[in-house]
Amino acid sequence: MRSRSFLTTAAILTLVAGAACDSPTTTSEDTTAAEQPVAIQVEVGEQLARLPSNVQRDVAALRAATSPLHNLDRAIAAGFAVDLTGCLENPPIGGMGHHYGMVSRIDGAPPVVTEPEILVFSPKRNGKLQLGAVEYIIPYEAWVPAQPPELFGQTFHRNDGAGLWVLHVWLWNHNPDGLFADWNPTVSCP
Repeated sequence: MRSRSFLTTAAILTLVAGAACDSPTTTSEDTTAAEQPVAIQVEVGEQLARLPSNVQRDVAALRAATSPLHNLDRAIAAGFAVDLTGCLENPPIGGMGHHYGMVSRIDGAPPVVTEPEILVFSPKRNGKLQLGAVEYIIPYEAWVPAQPPELFGQTFHRNDGAGLWVLHVWLWNHNPDGLFADWNPTVSCP
């Protein structure tokens, strides 16, 4: 469990790493992981099957931890209460969606598999939001080790615009570019 919050209100504002959509969506699907379309579950499962068993185990633990948070209202009640970015997209590369952060987790602590700092809710065609990914973030100045953080066998990469080490995991929405890619070509903002 994390014990301190590193992020200030000013630092939260610097997290806007791209062009937010003009009209953010605030409703979400009232679904659970079990109600997710089978095709998406199969596609994500195929990506997971290619990973080492210890990474598969960690992703399974993350899925279990985030499964109850598919509904935005439940995610907000659980502490992911701040939409840090609005809807992010980077045409023609793809999009991400809304980054709902648990500010108390944004600190210099080593990343914890079951405690992502951000839940990424992607817009669907009907305008509602669905949990698509999580993002782990660590502010540069809070991370003391000389090497970048690592999780799931992946090295976090730099987001110099926001001053953060970052790692996305698309565990609830298939990303053709890969489970750990930043942008998802199947996501766009309304």
